[in-house]
Order: sequence, then structure tokens, then C-alpha cells
Amino acid sequence: MKQKPWQSGKSASQLIGDLNREFTQMEDKVTQMEAYVTSSAFNVDQAFKKL
Repeated sequence: MKQKPWQSGKSASQLIGDLNREFTQMEDKVTQMEAYVTSSAFNVDQAFKKL
């Protein structure tokens, strides 16, 4: 059974640090996706898919 974060034995500051890293990673991925869907490469890929 999976433990709840607060049951892992980590301190509150360690849990907050973990969450901060996870959110930073998610934000980086979203930034990469936004850059792709607003790029000309995305438009070209979409045009090829329509052929």
C-alpha cells in the first residue's frame, strides 16, 4: 500500500522541497509543450497529418 507523503518520515521542509521540484518539472514540461504548439514545426506537422 502506498504511503501518504506525511507518513514517509520526511520533515515538512523536505516535503515542500519535493513538491517544489515536482511543480518545477511540470512547469518545465508545460513550457516545452507551449513552445512546440506555437512553433512553425507544429504547424508543419499538422499540415502533414492533414494530407
